[in-house]
Amino acid sequence: MASTLPITAFPTADSITVDDFSLPETPKGTGLGHGACASAQRYRGLSDDTSRQVARILQDLRAAAAQRNQALKAAHIDGRRSFRPLLLIASQRDGGTPEHCLRVGAIAALIAREMKLPISWCDLLFDAAALHDIGKIGIPDAILSKPTALTEFERATLRNHTTVGARFLGASATPSFRLAAEIALNHHECWDGSGYPAGREGDDIPLPARITAVADFLDSLAWPTDGSLALPVAEIFHLLELAKGAQFDPQVVDAAERVKPALDRVHLRARTQAHQLDHASSYEMWWRETKT
Repeated sequence: MASTLPITAFPTADSITVDDFSLPETPKGTGLGHGACASAQRYRGLSDDTSRQVARILQDLRAAAAQRNQALKAAHIDGRRSFRPLLLIASQRDGGTPEHCLRVGAIAALIAREMKLPISWCDLLFDAAALHDIGKIGIPDAILSKPTALTEFERATLRNHTTVGARFLGASATPSFRLAAEIALNHHECWDGSGYPAGREGDDIPLPARITAVADFLDSLAWPTDGSLALPVAEIFHLLELAKGAQFDPQVVDAAERVKPALDRVHLRARTQAHQLDHASSYEMWWRETKT
């Protein structure tokens, strides 16, 4: 079974901390400074040479942590710069505009925040969930736009967009892309094991994918991209409740209920952001401004 911890394996820039609360006090007389909250008694019985060696090790650990955090920040910034053109590409395979992708990312981040997940992790999810259907770039237009029912072979081909997306995004080692790859692969898995591509169930489905699945469901029914009529919000949430414990994680559904008041604001902001994507150098974490 996959880990049930809310944060899987995607470090953020503030995830490594080495400070005076986690390290013993540097002994006086070493010339390397000392912590404010640790006791010098930790060094009793050590020779001066040993104390200096320990102090230097602690200093090196702090320096290494600072360098690692800077590298993580740089990787996240580079990843976000790459997300913008990918959003434009993904939108051409999913309704023709990036609004759906942007809304799914924002709704997923809002749900995650309602589940008390760290805001830095929600920021990663905001970017990554928007690319959930990027794998559709590998699906023929004749299948994506077919007006009649798909054959069994065509349905199987369409389902391949999960693995195509995971391979495409998984080529990058940055945290945002690793998270996006995990979501692309698993966002059609179902809580009861009836989904695809692997038939995972329950907590074996990564949490980011479980959250994105609910966000995608809400947005696809409220603002459909296939020409079908939008459903009233009350009806959408009634359907979501019916799928609770079968298609969707019950805890994620409960959190989504609390996001309902923010959906109109998400729609308006996504429309504005969609018009800016093709000429802006970056886009901000605007999902935070839609939270109630």
